[in-house]
Amino acid sequence: MKRHYQTIEDIKYHNVETGHYFFSEGAMQFFDSRVAPTLYGKDRNIFITSEKFDDDTERMYTVRCIDEDGQIQDLSEFQQFKYLKTAKKFINKITEKEEVNA
Repeated sequence: MKRHYQTIEDIKYHNVETGHYFFSEGAMQFFDSRVAPTLYGKDRNIFITSEKFDDDTERMYTVRCIDEDGQIQDLSEFQQFKYLKTAKKFINKITEKEEVNA
């Protein structure tokens, strides 16, 4: 059965509940990751993260989703987007396809 998520906290819980560590403190600190709070897609399983490796690099954005097994998958290339708004446009494009195929 597909899950329908209400919040990013629901996604984090499912990830941990199924034995994965994507949102672990160590992983988040290593990549200086931030998770945008908005969920996208029909099942609200798509979200955006940003990462910054050090003070000399810019924060970049990645579009991701959680699968039924609780694993986090990249829907874009890692750090593909320089701007949050560009990542959101990418999501709009892929979720339009989702609606057409429904």
